[in-house]
Amino acid sequence: MRTLRILPSLAVVAALVLSASTGACVESVPAQPGKEQAAAPKPTWPGSRTGLVFLWENGTSQNQVRNSAGEDVMCQADLRDGATYARFSAMDLVSGSFVAKAEFARDLLDACRKSGAFSLEAVVRPASADLKEPAAIVSFAGDKQVNFMLGMVKDKLVVSLRTSQQAAESALHFATLKAGVPQHVIVTFSAGKLLCYVNGESKAPGLAVNGDLQPWTPAQLVFGDDYTGAKDWPGTLEGIAIYSRALTAEEAKADAAFYLARLQKRKPARRVVVDARLYDISPNTTPDTLDPGYHRLLLIDNYEVVKVIEGTCDDKKIGVARWGILDDRVVKLDRVKGKVHRLVLEAWEDNFQLDSERQSNSTEEMTLPLYYNVEKPSRAERLRGDILKK
Repeated sequence: MRTLRILPSLAVVAALVLSASTGACVESVPAQPGKEQAAAPKPTWPGSRTGLVFLWENGTSQNQVRNSAGEDVMCQADLRDGATYARFSAMDLVSGSFVAKAEFARDLLDACRKSGAFSLEAVVRPASADLKEPAAIVSFAGDKQVNFMLGMVKDKLVVSLRTSQQAAESALHFATLKAGVPQHVIVTFSAGKLLCYVNGESKAPGLAVNGDLQPWTPAQLVFGDDYTGAKDWPGTLEGIAIYSRALTAEEAKADAAFYLARLQKRKPARRVVVDARLYDISPNTTPDTLDPGYHRLLLIDNYEVVKVIEGTCDDKKIGVARWGILDDRVVKLDRVKGKVHRLVLEAWEDNFQLDSERQSNSTEEMTLPLYYNVEKPSRAERLRGDILKK
């Protein structure tokens, strides 16, 4: 009888099939101590933490980095104006911005001036691709000057970078962004070279930008605007990583592949557009009545569905959650009781980020199917002062 020796790395099923088809006796060879093959490491994001200064994956992640003192700390940012959390706890910047805590801005400044290098990575989802005014997606700027800004002009992705030989006022155009579509963006600078990657593909093959980062000055790190509030960008951000070093093309491809694969697994929220009659309102309260640590409040109003315009809604009566307080300011209700209003809604169950928000329901029917009103006051409405009031 023939004896076959099969290495342990081959599948047992293959050995059994071979034995059945040949009549041979299968003898497995035991693995030698210390010779086991190590399993390939699972992909992670970010792929490397070397030089990582700021991390904000989403609002529920630990977002930890090692600071300049060698301590592991959680990166934090304050919500400003009408900013909230979007689905999957991304930054919702349609009506406001996030501002990083000052200590992270200081560490970013010190690390990048010392290294002379800088990289920004983020998953960018613009709400519009026809912006009338230049907008700041991520801004690192202060009273005197802009150190760095990733922005949009109409539908174009632009970068402003200040170096010892270049002013930040000269914005560099790199790519076209699509509205409503998450796109993985990396901008990286080192040794006089600026590169940009969108979804892992190079959009600037080594654009020459001379100088170092010594002229950078203390600044605020702002997402969805600049420090003045004059460059409001509508959209969502997540997967933010900022480094004091340049990222390689291989790292850009790997990080993009990981995040895009994650995005593909997500199911869209169940959205419906209805005409509905408002018949019961939860009265608003004042910010000083909120529990300590809360700066936002959701109110539940009840509607009778008159007509379904888009999507599917079999419910005749529904509860609708709307923002009553944002950033410690009251949001004025712009709907009239007894009248029919057009509502853009998503199923409450598809917006788990809302579960941690403060909620108030003073209606007579508190067990109706619940929906979330995704519409929020625009920047123009905020500036008019007729939506948000102290």
